[in-house]
Amino acid sequence: MGKDEKDGTGEKLTDFYEITVEEEPAQPVIEIAEQPEFYKIPKRFGTVPVDELPLGYVKGKGYSDKFPFIKLPFQKIEEIRFGAGNGDTNKIFWGDNLHIMRMLPSESIDLIYIDPPFFSGRNYNVIFGDQNEVRSFSDIWDGGLPTYLIWLNARLLEMKRLLKNTGSIFVHCDYHASHYIKIEMDKIFGYDNFRDEIIWKRTSAHGVHQKAAGNVHDTILHYTKSENYVFNQVYIEHDQKYLRSHYNMKDKDGRVFRADNLIAPGKGYVYEWHGVTRRWRLPKEKMEELDKQGRIYYTKNGTASYIRYLDEMPGTPLQDLWLDIPPVNSMANERIGYPTQKPEALLQRIIEMASNENDVVADFFVGGGTTAAVAEKLNRRWIVSDISRIAVEITKGRILKVIKGRIDRTNSPNIEVLSWGYYDIPSLSKLSEEEFKKFILDAFGARKVSDPFISGLKSGIPVWVGPKDHDVQVDENPVLEFAEYLEKNYENRKKGIMIAWQFSDRAKQAQEMLAKMGAGIDFVSIDLVPIGSDNFKRHIVEKNAEYSSFLRFIMPPVVRLRTRRISERKYEFDFTESGSLNGGKIVNIQADFDFDGIFTPTTGFAITGGSTKQGGLILTQEFQKSGIIKIAFKIEDDQGGEALVVKELEVN
Repeated sequence: MGKDEKDGTGEKLTDFYEITVEEEPAQPVIEIAEQPEFYKIPKRFGTVPVDELPLGYVKGKGYSDKFPFIKLPFQKIEEIRFGAGNGDTNKIFWGDNLHIMRMLPSESIDLIYIDPPFFSGRNYNVIFGDQNEVRSFSDIWDGGLPTYLIWLNARLLEMKRLLKNTGSIFVHCDYHASHYIKIEMDKIFGYDNFRDEIIWKRTSAHGVHQKAAGNVHDTILHYTKSENYVFNQVYIEHDQKYLRSHYNMKDKDGRVFRADNLIAPGKGYVYEWHGVTRRWRLPKEKMEELDKQGRIYYTKNGTASYIRYLDEMPGTPLQDLWLDIPPVNSMANERIGYPTQKPEALLQRIIEMASNENDVVADFFVGGGTTAAVAEKLNRRWIVSDISRIAVEITKGRILKVIKGRIDRTNSPNIEVLSWGYYDIPSLSKLSEEEFKKFILDAFGARKVSDPFISGLKSGIPVWVGPKDHDVQVDENPVLEFAEYLEKNYENRKKGIMIAWQFSDRAKQAQEMLAKMGAGIDFVSIDLVPIGSDNFKRHIVEKNAEYSSFLRFIMPPVVRLRTRRISERKYEFDFTESGSLNGGKIVNIQADFDFDGIFTPTTGFAITGGSTKQGGLILTQEFQKSGIIKIAFKIEDDQGGEALVVKELEVN
């Protein structure tokens, strides 16, 4: 069915992140499909308990009792502009996808594809060693299958809200839980909105299996939001055996064709044609027209058949058994080294089948970036997210490689990289002082006010926000000035909160002195969140103790690079003395050996953490030519910290 042109009542996706915390809209309750007839029990069976609700779902609340909504701002880490300037911006998010999706407008996405963690084991799903991955996926496995399904259901419900009425969702899973996921999706999207159970052969035979057939396929479940959904017929090449058996004739010009039967199996048109009386599929007038066109073939006994030329056939209509798309092998050009990387051909088929050009495609478990890369190539808008910053950066690099391959990049939509819950300190330092104060107030759960001295209010308590420079300590003078201001202007509320990156010992002594005098000044010391800053994020942890991993402020790693010439035009780059400032370790180095101002990893240098040489911290590259070359590296730790190093190298 074609796309409904009247659909488009949803908000623009490009505008969503401008919603501030203090203007936070009421969270909608997402209803599941009402289908009492589907779950109806015959009277003869008596009273039999039937669970019509998805696992963990509470009527009127959804999953808000298990995963409460929390108010945190988005941070724009980076914006890459290409000159399109039409307001259409593609977006990459770093953070927990449930909370990211809750901030997006309803009915704003045309197609969602997700390849979530399989219910196959903890270690299998931790790809980069990123601690955000570890924390997130550990939560999934605690409690077994019910916990996994509740975790996934909460996200599927949000995806249903985000889909336009003409939209589709494809969920990629395997034999461990596909049957359980289908039951839950029947409840969330409606049994009648189930469209396909696609079987994709992801690998060849593994050899002999003891007492079991070898598992070589994945399952992709396809549901739609309604009956009026986008569907474009996809054709695949005819099987060669089929062609040999069916298209086995040629006309006088050498065109290959098959003879299709024109005799009707049931109702038809009875008349004599060329001496043969039969019940024909077509009326006599149509037969005469085809005969004039030379499209009638006569058998030896004179029976007419329709000439169907092979070159006029688009192929075989796509079925739900996909055997023709191989996995990404070690020699494939698209391979980036991501362990569970899906082939671009798989995503191309899904995107072409269930969306049109300029539609919005989303993937909230983007991993190695295949969905975004294919959507970009197919002229779709896209929005993707991942809990791992390394995955976010790899996805961005992959997209930039696609765009750089174009002759004209100016028509490419701009790209924004945004974060939720994990905040990059160097990016915050680029804000103006007012923007910084507004951001910190939002993160703290306070609201900005117009006042010459204080920055905002939290539960009626005045809040003062210090300077944006992370290295600046607030001393005793602002503390005393704040106390004096409160004394004069807030007689009925002689209490305040001071927020800053660091407070000096003298500032703390001044606070203690004021407390003894009765002024009652309170302040929250913010150093490196989450280290020693529990008071700052108390408002979210009180809602759910598991949210303690959110609201973290991340520093870039300390980078020490040693460059050594090995032989002619061959160099070694040693990062083993680099370290994390976030209590973690360096887990990945990306390299761009032809840096042009926009970092794009060189093929084979996007994921190096699995390298055997010092854990990927020593890279080797042989350059093709001598001369001065500009190169760049991205050094990434397991807490989300990242540093960019650019240098000129004289290659000889």
